[in-house]
Amino acid sequence: MGKAWGIWYDQKKDEIAIYSSYADSTAVKKDIKQIRVTSSSFVTAQHLRTGGKLVDFEKDFTDAKRLATYFDSKTKDSILIFDSRENGIGVEVVNNLIRAITVHPKGTAVNETYLSLHPEWKL
Repeated sequence: MGKAWGIWYDQKKDEIAIYSSYADSTAVKKDIKQIRVTSSSFVTAQHLRTGGKLVDFEKDFTDAKRLATYFDSKTKDSILIFDSRENGIGVEVVNNLIRAITVHPKGTAVNETYLSLHPEWKL
């Protein structure tokens, strides 16, 4: 109980999604578990943004590993999930371009908390 996704869309269908839950069993304080963005208007401190190349993500986050591949039955795209567990940042990649960025707690994998928002994605 107490888990929630807040998702905001702009007119181009870009989104920002925030996943929160209670910080502990007292259910008094909430904390943010993940922030996922698809808009290139959002840029990280390392200048990472959607539309960038996978190779640039891998240069900046040398510990990044490919965690999973999904197939999107709507778009017929393969979506590759890469994650820098050490830095708390993951990306969704289609055709070697970053299409979403997820910030999550350092030391956990992006898919340990919550993935995915898309029921049309199949492993």
